[in-house]
Amino acid sequence: MEKMETAGLFQEKPQSERRALTVFRATMTSRQEASWRELFEGFDSLKAITYSSGLDLILELAGMFRDIEITFGSERILSRDHAILEQASHIARGVYLR
Repeated sequence: MEKMETAGLFQEKPQSERRALTVFRATMTSRQEASWRELFEGFDSLKAITYSSGLDLILELAGMFRDIEITFGSERILSRDHAILEQASHIARGVYLR
């Protein structure tokens, strides 16, 4: 019977398949306080992933942008406020379709 080799996380790969990681190092150069409105002022679109922001904040911010795309990483947010999200979606479509 032939012995099958299992793939492992640290198994050595040929040079042609090795890739270097790009590592970014950042340094904080300053600090400034701003409101949510000031932070997003001047942008016309927003794409975000949220695990914790409630729909109240997102709906408030949505009015500031021409285009908005939000990915919810937690079902807890949607189950709690799904009706509000659905309603806001219909309202936004009605506003932009006129």
